Amino acid sequence: MLALIDCNNFFVSCERIFEPGLKHKPVVVLSNNDGCIISRSQEAKDLGIKMGEPLFKARPVIEQAGVRVFSSNFMLYGDMSRRVMQILKTFGAVEVYSIDEAFVDLTHVPAADLEKCAATIRETISQHLDLPVCVGIAPTKTLAKAANHLAKKNPVYNGVMLLDTPAKQAVARRHLAVENIWGVGRRYAAKLHQHQVYTVADLVDRSPGWVYKHLGGVVGVRLRQELLGQPCQELDFKEAPARKNISCTRSFSQYITTLRELQEAVATYTSRAAEKLRQQRSAAKGITVFIRTNKFSVQAPQYHQSATVTLPIASADSGELIRYALQALQQIYQQGYFYKKAGVILSEFMPEHQVQTNLFDTTDRDKSQKLMQALDKINAKMGTNEWAVNVVGYATAGLKKDWKMTVSHRSDRYTTHWPEILKVNI
Repeated sequence: MLALIDCNNFFVSCERIFEPGLKHKPVVVLSNNDGCIISRSQEAKDLGIKMGEPLFKARPVIEQAGVRVFSSNFMLYGDMSRRVMQILKTFGAVEVYSIDEAFVDLTHVPAADLEKCAATIRETISQHLDLPVCVGIAPTKTLAKAANHLAKKNPVYNGVMLLDTPAKQAVARRHLAVENIWGVGRRYAAKLHQHQVYTVADLVDRSPGWVYKHLGGVVGVRLRQELLGQPCQELDFKEAPARKNISCTRSFSQYITTLRELQEAVATYTSRAAEKLRQQRSAAKGITVFIRTNKFSVQAPQYHQSATVTLPIASADSGELIRYALQALQQIYQQGYFYKKAGVILSEFMPEHQVQTNLFDTTDRDKSQKLMQALDKINAKMGTNEWAVNVVGYATAGLKKDWKMTVSHRSDRYTTHWPEILKVNI
C-alpha cells in the first residue's frame, strides 16, 4: 500500500497559518505580476471564482464579497512544502510529486493500522504546521490519487480514504468520473464520453485493446491496470536528476523601452539561473537570451527575438555569464518597441569538475569558484528581497528595478526572512 498526501488549497492554507482570522473566509492567491488567480479557498470557489481567472475579471465579485487577495509568496510556500516533506519522511520513504503532494510508501504498515496511520499523518501535519491535508491510500499510484480526490470532495471521509480491498475499489470506480482520473485530460474525457464511458467503472469494463486504441496506447492500458489495482508505476525515491537546461523568465510589471532596463533584467535573470546552476554543481557552455513585446496587445507593434552565445569555456561564474548574456541581448535589441518579457536560458551543461580549459584562458578559475562560493554563502544567510533576487549581486542588475514583478498584496516571508518574522504582542 502507498499513500498520496495532498495539501488542501496549499497557497491559501499557507497564508492562513499566519493570519488565523482568514479561516472560513474567501481568500485567493495570484500568479506572477498579480495577473491570474492560482489558488482559492473553498469559500472563494463557492462564490464562483474560477481557477486561472484574470484578477480584473473577478474583481467585481472580490470587492462585493470582501475576498482577501494575496500576491504569490513562493519563498513562504516553498519553505512550508519542505517542512511537510520532512514530516512525511518520518512515516516512510517519500516521492515528492509536487510542491503540495507526495507519495509515501506504507508497505511496512500492517493492513489493520492503515487508517490509523493516515489519521496520524493528518494530525501530525495539522499540529506541527496547521496545514489541512487529505490522505488517499491504495495499492497503486493512480488509485491513491483517486482515493485522495474522493477524500477531499466528500467530508464524510474526514480527509482519509482507503481503497485497500477490491470491494472498496469497485465502489470507488462507480463513483469516480473519468475526467477526474490522474492522467486523463479534458480532450480524452470528451472522447471517452462520445463512447459512453463516463465513470472509471465504464473504462475498466472496456477491453485492453479498446483502451489502447482510444486512450493513448500503452499509457492508457497501464492506466487501466492501475485502476484495477495492479501496479504499473513504481515509487521513485531517487533525487531529481540534474537539469539539462535552466531558465529564468519573467514578465515585467510595466513596459520597458530602453536597452539599459533590459540589461538590468537580463543580468538579474542570469544571476538567478547561475545560482541554480551552481547548486547542481554544473557549468554551462551555452546561453540564450530572448525578449518580446506583449503578444496580447493587438495594436502595438510586435517583436520577438532570441540569440544564443557559445562560451569558449563552460562556466558557472555569474559575472562571466552576465557578460555573454549582455552580448546576446545587444544582438537582438531594437529601439521603438514596448518590451513586456525577457528571459535567459542556460544550456550545454557539464559537471563543474570536468570543465576543459585551454592555453589561452586568462581567467583565474580557482579565484572565480571561491568568489561564487562566498557570494552564495552570503545570500543563503542574508536571504533575498521581496521577489527572490539576491541581496548581494552585480551592479549591472541595477538597484531600483522599476520593471520588477508586481507583488502589491504579498504577505511577509515569516519563516525565511528575519526582518519579517511574525511578531506577537502579549
